[in-house]
Amino acid sequence: MKFRNLNIITITTLVFLLIIGTFSTPVSAAVAWSDDFSDGNYDGWTILGGAFDTPVSPKYSLTCSPAGLSMIYHPSTQFTGNWLFELYEDGNVESDIEVLFMATGTTLEDFEGYSIHLRYWESDYDVALHRWNYSSIFDVSMKWTLGQNDIWTSGSTLPDPGWHWYNVTRDLDGNFTISRDDIIIITTSPEVEEFEFDGPNNTSDKFVVKAEEYASIDTIVVGTDLPPITTETTSTTSATTSTTTSTTTTTNGTQPDLTSLLPIIGIAGAVVIIVVVIILKKK
Repeated sequence: MKFRNLNIITITTLVFLLIIGTFSTPVSAAVAWSDDFSDGNYDGWTILGGAFDTPVSPKYSLTCSPAGLSMIYHPSTQFTGNWLFELYEDGNVESDIEVLFMATGTTLEDFEGYSIHLRYWESDYDVALHRWNYSSIFDVSMKWTLGQNDIWTSGSTLPDPGWHWYNVTRDLDGNFTISRDDIIIITTSPEVEEFEFDGPNNTSDKFVVKAEEYASIDTIVVGTDLPPITTETTSTTSATTSTTTSTTTTTNGTQPDLTSLLPIIGIAGAVVIIVVVIILKKK
């Protein structure tokens, strides 16, 4: 009888530990591909036009040449999940960069997909979310703005040059959330696209960077359920120089906060104890 009671207690203890273990299992992020250009090259990328380099200063990054428009792409089939990347904002009206994070096609005439665009627009500098769609009528890709947010406006003081994090999130229904330095700046729903399109575009085979005048991108991470990226930035500015140092920390998984689960775990433990007591009294 003592051995039987011992087996019952052992089994219930294991069940209780299994419950706790289930709640405390880390949620793993799935990274499809990434590149921080720290190897000093852009292997795996294909240039569609213009020229790019990976300068060392102020840090390794993918930077276009000043000679007009440059385009480069990396294979990418992601159409839901997260696209994280850093963009350098220098206040130069000629420094234009657009990231087609979901794209098909190989030229400006036949691109389809979605992009984040840092642009000067009517003397303001803003971030825009665009939908690219090829039109057989005009034999060219039409670009529609789905949402935009001002970074700074005319008359305001331009911020110091520096790197900024962009996090694009998209679900299967076509809902977008775009944040800049962990602050949400654009949200859209599929209804925004219904006026001009049959529905959301769920196709991609490449990640395209379209840039001019030394525009730069860095630390690209594409995947699903990606955790927030912590950036510690220090900058010093003088009349002739500006230096920005950025340290980035990423994790492969996140540990959920168990504080909210304590009542559930407590109730489960109490139930287990009551069941054990009832069983022992019957023996």
